[in-house]
Amino acid sequence: MSIVAAVLGAVLILSLTPLFSAKKSVPLQLSLLNPKYSESVAKIQIQLPQQEHYLELERHDTFWTGSYCQLSGYSASSEIWPADISQVKNLISSASKVCKFYKKADSVSNYNRLSVTKEQAAVLRFYGQDNQILSELYFGIDNTATNRIAVRSSAKPTVYELSDDITVFLKDDTSFWCDPYIYPQWITGMSDEEAKQLLRHGQLFPLPPETEKYSILNKDFGNGAEVSLHIYQGSDSFVVVPLCVPSKTVSAVEKRAVESLAYAYSVSAWTMQHVKSE
Repeated sequence: MSIVAAVLGAVLILSLTPLFSAKKSVPLQLSLLNPKYSESVAKIQIQLPQQEHYLELERHDTFWTGSYCQLSGYSASSEIWPADISQVKNLISSASKVCKFYKKADSVSNYNRLSVTKEQAAVLRFYGQDNQILSELYFGIDNTATNRIAVRSSAKPTVYELSDDITVFLKDDTSFWCDPYIYPQWITGMSDEEAKQLLRHGQLFPLPPETEKYSILNKDFGNGAEVSLHIYQGSDSFVVVPLCVPSKTVSAVEKRAVESLAYAYSVSAWTMQHVKSE
């Protein structure tokens, strides 16, 4: 009996060995955007699933603008607004950060299961000068159990999982990407700390018809920059169209970008009262 028991024990040990010696997936140290390109990003596009447009953030030297474009490449609206530069920098920094990538699949046949097809995925593109694509990424299933999201690049079929920290940027709403202040921070020349004292506007609105009556409030910032607020009275709030004149020290590229701004935003009655009393 002891011999039989020993043989059975040996068989049992051999049968269980693979369970304990199986290799775990070893993560790779990679980044979504090559860090060497972090200072070269000239344009960013964010396209969400089932949308007929995408958000485009474009750099003009140190100034960034935002707009919506149709998938055909044409402008989806006439509005061009100043982007929240700190958010843009945070996105580039997050994408350039080297972190752990866990391989999930190597075959295109797994794209649908992981929701990284062109139709299912949230797409993030980084462009350099001359419209050169620096990185094109397709984000799929967000695994809440592991706090990881599936991602692939257009350069290779491999699908990875990585920390879902990047998902905070996978949105195309202006409340996140537009400069939040009544007077755009870049125009004022204020630092991030100084800008905290500025009043904030509400959601963006379609540009009012030019035939509507409005009042004008002008503000200069001591650096040669000025903002003229065209104020349209609403029932319980205001719609404001800011016309911006940059400092004379800005580059020609920045000046043209500022002159191209065309957007409107809502302002509450309380905020407007404080704007007028400044």
